[in-house]
Amino acid sequence: PVYGCTDATADNYDAAAVVDDGSCTYTTNLIRIPDDGFKDQIVADTNNTIQNSDFQNHLGTDNWIDEALLAPVTILDISKTTYQPYDIFGLTGIAGFVNLEELYIKSHSTLGVLNLSNLTTLKIIDAAWCSLNTIDVSTNLDLESLNVKNCFSLGGNITDFSANTNLQYLNLRNIMLLGDLDLSSNTKLTYLEVYDNNGLKGLNLTGLDLLEELYAHNTGVGENGITGFDDCT
Repeated sequence: PVYGCTDATADNYDAAAVVDDGSCTYTTNLIRIPDDGFKDQIVADTNNTIQNSDFQNHLGTDNWIDEALLAPVTILDISKTTYQPYDIFGLTGIAGFVNLEELYIKSHSTLGVLNLSNLTTLKIIDAAWCSLNTIDVSTNLDLESLNVKNCFSLGGNITDFSANTNLQYLNLRNIMLLGDLDLSSNTKLTYLEVYDNNGLKGLNLTGLDLLEELYAHNTGVGENGITGFDDCT
């Protein structure tokens, strides 16, 4: 499918796109959140600093909200749970959370794309058990923790973490990794999971002298497939 902005009211609307990737931008100070599931999850999250009544009162019938209500939020938990059961199909509007540091968005089987390129203050992303097939963290330079375990559809679409030099925790368990994984740029890593990835053939850990926990069984990495293992503590 073609990914892009599917909101016709956005500045960068792409008529050819069939799957919204959260990249829509607007010249107004209003942020549009067209996905009802995303909106309902925000309202249900008691951890964020949005007063739920304010959010509901200011959200128009066409799902617009003043970005000033989103800017103070630093932690957002929109994981699907018994108490927050709403399915999310698209994240258009998440760019309005300009100061977000922690995002928890676990267990969404309806979410295929996670575009967080505008959220440059993010330190924690927990998207375990999602049906993601695309995630790009190349602009999230402050990222310290990334968990995408059991996102079976990711495959080879997430292998480059060279820009994420502040990463300390990385969980890539069971995401159908393919080929080689070079983490030599991630010298602050202390925890790494890559097991249950049969397509993973090579692992470069050169320079990771802070690494304390490594889980790499049930992979395709052979006896000589790990480079720099002696550098690890």
